[in-house]
Amino acid sequence: MNGFFVTGASGVVGSALVPILLQHYDGNIYLLLRAENDVHLQQRLAELIDYWQITLPEDAHRLIPCRGDMTQARLGMAENSYSEVAQQCRSIIHCGGVVRMNLSVREARQAALFPAQEIVALGQKMHAAGGLKKIDYISTVGVIGKLHRPLTECFVEEKRTFHNTYEQAKAETEDYLASQMLNLPITIHRPSMVVGDSHSGKNINFQVFYHLCEFLSGKRTFGLLPDLADAVLDIVPSDYVAAVIAWSAGQTALAGLILHECSGTSLALKVVDLERDLFNYRYFSQGRRLFGHRNLHLPVPVFNVLIKIASLFVPQREAKVLKTLPHFLEYLRDPQVFEDQQTSRLLAGESIYKPAPLDYLPVVLEYYQKNKRA
Repeated sequence: MNGFFVTGASGVVGSALVPILLQHYDGNIYLLLRAENDVHLQQRLAELIDYWQITLPEDAHRLIPCRGDMTQARLGMAENSYSEVAQQCRSIIHCGGVVRMNLSVREARQAALFPAQEIVALGQKMHAAGGLKKIDYISTVGVIGKLHRPLTECFVEEKRTFHNTYEQAKAETEDYLASQMLNLPITIHRPSMVVGDSHSGKNINFQVFYHLCEFLSGKRTFGLLPDLADAVLDIVPSDYVAAVIAWSAGQTALAGLILHECSGTSLALKVVDLERDLFNYRYFSQGRRLFGHRNLHLPVPVFNVLIKIASLFVPQREAKVLKTLPHFLEYLRDPQVFEDQQTSRLLAGESIYKPAPLDYLPVVLEYYQKNKRA
C-alpha cells in the first residue's frame, strides 16, 4: 500500500516524472490514461514504456494503467479501478491538465478546477482509510494574472484580472485547494514555461516555448516581429521540474507549502536576447526575411492585425498556431517576475541542480529540430 497515483503521465511534466518515481520509490505507479477501450489502454502504456526506454520487466510491471478521464466524475474510472487506487496508493501527483488559452471559462474550469475536486475526493477516501501520505498538485506561475508584482511562493489573495481563462481556472483551483489544506496534506507546485530535458532535450510534446521560438526567429513571419521591449521569459527544463516534484512527494513536511519550479529573477531570459541567440541555431536562422538578416519590429497592435490577416492564407495547422500568438504576446508584454527563494532554500543540500537556460537551450532546440513534425 505504498503506490503512487499519477495523472498526466503522457504530458511534458508527467512523462519526465514517472522514470524518476520508478528509480527512487518502491511500489506500483498507477497511471490515469485516456483510452477508448482496454486494448487501446495497453497500447498507450506500451507507447509510453517505449518512450521511457524501460527495458527491465520488473519496472514495466510496476506501471498500472487506469482507463479514465479526469474531467469526469470519479476521474472517469471504473468502480473497481477506483477502489484499487484508493486502497493501494498513498501518494497522488496530479500533473494532468489542458494548456489552452482560448477555452471558455466553463471549459477551463472543467479542465482544471473539477479534476482537482475529484483528486481531493480520492485523497479524502485514502485519508479516511489511513493511507494518504501526500497530494502534489501541479499549478502554474500564471496564477499571478495581471498583477504587476513578483510572484512569491504564497497564495495570491488580491483581486486581479487574467490574460486568459487558463490562468483564471488555475487560480480558482488554487483557492479551492487552499481551503482543503487544513484537512489534507497538499503541496502546490508552480512551474514556469516547461521545455525539454536539460541533458538530452527530450520532450514528449512540443508546446508553447517551441512555437514562440519559431515565431521569434522571424522565419515564419518574413522577419516581421512585435516590439516586446524588455519582456522576460521564464523557462525551466522538464527534468528539473520532475525531480523537485518527485522529491516533494516523499516529504510530508512540505504539506501546506507552495514550491516554484522556475528560472527565477536571476536566470530568466530576456526575449530580445533569446531572439538574438536563435540566429546561432541553423534551423531557426533559415527562412526568407524582407530585410536581409535582421528582423523588423512593429508595434504589437499592428503586428496582431497582420497575424490575423496572415492566418487566412496559410495551412490550417499553421493558422491555428498563428491565432494563439496574440494570447502569448499579451502575456509577454506584462512584467513576469517569479521568485523561488523558498524552494531553493528547501532544496539546499539535495542533489537537485537547476541549470541556467543558456546552458541547455542548444540541446533543447537541437532535439526539437530533429524530432518536430513537418
